[in-house]
Amino acid sequence: MKRFVASKEDVKELRDKGIIINQLESDEQVVQLYKDLNTYGADNNFAFRVFWDHMESHFNSNAKMWIADFKTKYFDNPWTTIALAGSIFFLFMDIVQTYFAAVPPASTK
Repeated sequence: MKRFVASKEDVKELRDKGIIINQLESDEQVVQLYKDLNTYGADNNFAFRVFWDHMESHFNSNAKMWIADFKTKYFDNPWTTIALAGSIFFLFMDIVQTYFAAVPPASTK
C-alpha cells in the first residue's frame, strides 16, 4: 500500500473509490503516515514483482477493458439487460424463420 500512496492525488483517488477511509485532517498527513511506516524490508522492489507484473498485465489488457466497458454500458440496470436478451432472442428467431422460409421442410405424404 505504501507504494500506491505517493502523493495527495493518490490519496484522493483511493478515498473517492472507498479504499482508504481516514480521520486525519489532510491528504498530506495520510501520505506522510504511509511514508513513515516501517515495512521491514517488504518494500523491496523485487519482493512483490510477480504480483506487480500480474497486476500491470491485468490493467493493460484490452480485452478486460472492453469487457468492463461493455458491462458498464449495457448491464448497469436490469432493463438494459432484459432489452439486450430480448433483442438477441428475436434476432435468433428471425434467423430461424428466414431459414425455414428459404428451405421448407419436406412434406410428409
